[in-house]
Amino acid sequence: MSSNSSQTPFAPSIAMVTLGTANVERATKFYTDLGFVPDKTISGPFCQFFQLNDIILVIYPEEALNKVFADACHKEIHSQDPSPAVDQPKSTLPYRSGRMVSHACASKEAVDAAYGRAIHSGATVIKKPVDWTSGGGYGGYFADPDGHVWEVVYLPMWKLTAAGGMVINA
Repeated sequence: MSSNSSQTPFAPSIAMVTLGTANVERATKFYTDLGFVPDKTISGPFCQFFQLNDIILVIYPEEALNKVFADACHKEIHSQDPSPAVDQPKSTLPYRSGRMVSHACASKEAVDAAYGRAIHSGATVIKKPVDWTSGGGYGGYFADPDGHVWEVVYLPMWKLTAAGGMVINA
């Protein structure tokens, strides 16, 4: 198969990350305090958009997001069998697994600075930045006020682009 993305069934890219929140205003303040700039053209009191290099971060009400997922699940399940329940209990984990966002830095010092700013802005410490024993990287983890896990990382073996992206094994 060609590496041309028009011929690839699923092009290896991320265009948008949507994070559910119990409080859009609080989440917007958190990300604004980190230095993110809200997009004024499509945002409103219901949700908030941030343009991050080539990726869009969306802050969306968790209840509304869960309803979208539940409705889609309900239609899929009940189209095959009307008996199964679709309501699932909310996770009891303090952080939402499967939703981690990575922030790449150009140095260990930049990791420390970015991590410190996140904590100062209201993030919860998960693991302070440390040297990794495998791979030669350096990084740490925090959770935003809604429990979404973030990684702040320096990977000297990968190239950090001018736009803040990363090139694997460059």
